[in-house]
Amino acid sequence: MPYPLKIGEKAPDFSLPSVNGKTYNLEDFNDFAVLAVFFTCNHCHFVTSSGEVTRQTAEKFADSGVIFVAVSSNSPNTYPEDSFRNMEEKVKRPKSPWIYLHDRTQNIAKIYGVSNMPHFFVFDWCRKLICSSDFPVICHRCS
Repeated sequence: MPYPLKIGEKAPDFSLPSVNGKTYNLEDFNDFAVLAVFFTCNHCHFVTSSGEVTRQTAEKFADSGVIFVAVSSNSPNTYPEDSFRNMEEKVKRPKSPWIYLHDRTQNIAKIYGVSNMPHFFVFDWCRKLICSSDFPVICHRCS
């Protein structure tokens, strides 16, 4: 079973495709003071019920140098709602204030130690973990 990153650990790099047609890695977010990576999906009640709070949090901190990056690691073979095509549709209704990435192999979720969703990892400007939570939150050090 994977273990989540610990406070102070560096953000693991990744190279993942986005629903916007680009592929992103960790250094693509160097211009942002804070990086909030959250693992999510399209089908789970816990995720969908927290979606509006996540949206409001991302919008609240958008002008403060914080970027939210969503990662979906679920297999469409298990949950068809989590297919890449459905990810593309989800960000359109209403338009999401984050970049939505697809972890098709689930390798990035394993590296980050994700065992449930949603799970949020907040990294400082050095990309060291300052907050880890299963609820959309920016820890007090960032607010």
